[in-house]
Amino acid sequence: ALESTVFVLNSTEGVDGGAVLTGSEAVYGHNGRRPYHSVNFITSHDGFTLYDLVSYPDKQNACGLLNPKCCDDPLSVWCDDESGENHNRSHNWWDEGLKRQMMRNFFVAMMVSHGTPMLLGGDEWMRTQMGNNNAYSTWADNEWNWFRWGEWQNTTAVERYRMHDFVRSLIDFRKRHLNQLGPMTYGGGAPFTWKTANNTDMSGDDWASKRHMMIHYYREGDHTDPELAILINMEAGSVDFVLPEGRRWGRVIDTQAWFDTGGDGGSGGGYFSEHPTADPYLSQNIATSAAVEVGARYGVMPFSIVVLEQLD
Repeated sequence: ALESTVFVLNSTEGVDGGAVLTGSEAVYGHNGRRPYHSVNFITSHDGFTLYDLVSYPDKQNACGLLNPKCCDDPLSVWCDDESGENHNRSHNWWDEGLKRQMMRNFFVAMMVSHGTPMLLGGDEWMRTQMGNNNAYSTWADNEWNWFRWGEWQNTTAVERYRMHDFVRSLIDFRKRHLNQLGPMTYGGGAPFTWKTANNTDMSGDDWASKRHMMIHYYREGDHTDPELAILINMEAGSVDFVLPEGRRWGRVIDTQAWFDTGGDGGSGGGYFSEHPTADPYLSQNIATSAAVEVGARYGVMPFSIVVLEQLD
């Protein structure tokens, strides 16, 4: 089950996570195509929504709101409970806060990857099909499957508002850093390097045995955009990252659940418990307009991604 968010962006065999994050040159570059010809997506119109991908280990295409024929007449030839992909590459992450954290990981992985990101409409506010992964069957054409554009605004679930705000802000962040995250040619764009958590160059053993790494976009020559450090931790425990020296770093994104819990019906403590006057409709997992300065090291929580930006 989703052992690493980053490495499922592209299902092409023989293409590793680093290649996927940088536009899959081995797939698209051999005949003159560009990084933007690589389309990065997790979900599409055909299959699970993103929320369902992190909520259901198996498809739920039998009796249900999207397949009422199987409830009314399960022996009918129109009860279509077998169609739809059996191997969804999905997983139930149990806790709602952790599910949202994994969704943010997917969104960040797409938006920091070279290539063209593609979002399934509704994923930005956690739209669900109740686990049905074949909503194109005849009997699924009902009000539970219709795309209700304003539904996320007609709910008391502030988590949906926060996810929408997170995705909107994340798209804006990518647009402001296209020199780094959206190069027009392979080998072009801002220079970057792969680093370990100790801020050393990645070696063969590091690639083979670790599920955490840092991508450092640095200044060189004409590339004078603020530097970025993308810290990826897909381990089951926290990882302490040593940041590149000689810069002041500010936290722009941290996908961990703590910033999205507490104070609004969420279980346990969290940011909103400690900041009761904070607007619960705005995501605290991202701060594109006012990065929070951090020290020389940054602890990245399990199964989470952090993006830091150079402050000076």
